[in-house]
Amino acid sequence: MQSRILEHYRRPLPRCPALEPLCRFNNYVKACLIQRYMRPGAQVLDMACGSGGDLKKYRQNGAGSYMGYDLVPERIEEATTRHRNTRCMFAAVFEVRDFAQALDLRSTYDFVSCQFALHYAWDTEERAMRVLRNAVDCMAEGAHFILTFPDYAEIVKQLFRMMVEPNKDNWVRWEVDRHVYRVGGPRHSLVFESPLPFLDFLRELEAKPFGRCYTYSQEGAVDQVPEYMVEPTRLHAMCGAVGLEVVFDGNFSRFNDPCPLGDGQSFAELRRRMGAEEPLDDEAKLIAALYRALVLRKPRAEPATLDPRGERGSSSREEERRQKRQRGDS
Repeated sequence: MQSRILEHYRRPLPRCPALEPLCRFNNYVKACLIQRYMRPGAQVLDMACGSGGDLKKYRQNGAGSYMGYDLVPERIEEATTRHRNTRCMFAAVFEVRDFAQALDLRSTYDFVSCQFALHYAWDTEERAMRVLRNAVDCMAEGAHFILTFPDYAEIVKQLFRMMVEPNKDNWVRWEVDRHVYRVGGPRHSLVFESPLPFLDFLRELEAKPFGRCYTYSQEGAVDQVPEYMVEPTRLHAMCGAVGLEVVFDGNFSRFNDPCPLGDGQSFAELRRRMGAEEPLDDEAKLIAALYRALVLRKPRAEPATLDPRGERGSSSREEERRQKRQRGDS
């Protein structure tokens, strides 16, 4: 399966003019996350960096240095050329690496990004966990990790809609030994195959959080590439297990609001500068809603405190919780 993904990204598709507003919107979403969570001068790690499409965003937000890696050698060559042509003020290193294999980067980063790639590692729990460990192992305390990937809940919702209101783009059919479930529109599709009838198929999705594969196509982007459902409850549990806390988790549709991150900060001027104000057509809205953004943070270690006996013990917060329990506070 990984060889099919690799082979696809060796052959970039011609752009689809009808979906250009969607491309600008997606870039705007990423720019919001970078502007909000990356501090000026940050050391940046871009996992699965592709052809370096976010380099300009890092330049505009004052990145201090940049490390980008990707599985596709041709994309790394393109990223290297783009860095040279973009007149970035920061030094950059590009390497061919698999983000779902163990890494030894020997560096610490203030900001880590993984854009539209996590789902390729969700075939097994081991590979998915490896991506998270690769990030957290090289993150400085207080560093942020931003990800964008398919929205599990939205995909399930579209599957239900397909069963209730089938049409020429959303249907189910039987082929020899399996059901084929298709959702999407004229310019994009998600196709699942299963021997199970619909409700049993959904139960299996819930019972099997890894390896739930579908084939995704989108004009100008990907053509029948295998992707995997990212089950959100398991993802959050895995993030907690490696010591990452969730700062933001939301569908791309939230970025239609001028203040999408829930903290009152407006990105209306950024959206205007990026030319992303053009309304999306119905299909582009469907595609945008297929994705969500997740922001994680590596907490700063709390300094140990001396207990009343002068011994080095729990952190101040732990001590405060202990005292509350003794007083009977909630």
